[in-house]
Amino acid sequence: MWPPKFSDCIEACNVARRRCERLVTAGLAQPDVNTVTQVIVVARDVARIATLTSQLLERGSKYAYPICDVCARACEELAKAAAKHLKIEAFSRCADACLKCAEECAKLAKLK
Repeated sequence: MWPPKFSDCIEACNVARRRCERLVTAGLAQPDVNTVTQVIVVARDVARIATLTSQLLERGSKYAYPICDVCARACEELAKAAAKHLKIEAFSRCADACLKCAEECAKLAKLK
């Protein structure tokens, strides 16, 4: 079982991943998808990074800490990009989830 400190980060990564997937779906449904294309691209990457991060944390991998740093930075980037489109609910929710994930991942990244 992973240390309790991992639980919050794993949950934050899982929520961020789900919200990233919803952002992609909502973004592709926009009338002018070209205005959100770059955000969609980043969201797809963040979804994969968050998935990997939670998996490594769940199994207590020694690589979890450096991946947490990558995840934190990627989530911060996506939160800033999504914040430019807050009228789209999925973007707003994703930005919030990414900020939480970035916060939790940054805590763990600093431990190693």
